[in-house]
Amino acid sequence: MLHTDNVLLSTSGVTRRSGEGNRTLLSPTDFKLCEGDRVVIVGPAGSGKSVFMRTLALLDRLDGGVLAWRHAPVGRHDIPAFRRRVSYIAQRPAMNDGSVEDNLRYSVFPPRERSADFLGKRAGGLMVA
Repeated sequence: MLHTDNVLLSTSGVTRRSGEGNRTLLSPTDFKLCEGDRVVIVGPAGSGKSVFMRTLALLDRLDGGVLAWRHAPVGRHDIPAFRRRVSYIAQRPAMNDGSVEDNLRYSVFPPRERSADFLGKRAGGLMVA
């Protein structure tokens, strides 16, 4: 199914290089994720799946290309707001004791907003409409 108006996240020519810059970690990559899409990233060990996912979450700086949220390029000053909307959970995540809700509450909201009525007040804001 081709979507044009409900694009959540897209990349154009996104690249990543090693810290020393002598090795390509992610070749220029174009990607589009639309509302309602389900995507599976597959490949052998060491093929760059985690590098790609960390790149989509802007956990590592881009070495080239553009990442956009809802058609707007995400600049350096936009990263904090972007990270409030997009999360990355690693293959072997470091989680706190408790439920998924507890971990979301801890990671997303400042302490004063981690109240028991989390679901009623905030969960709707985490969902894609």
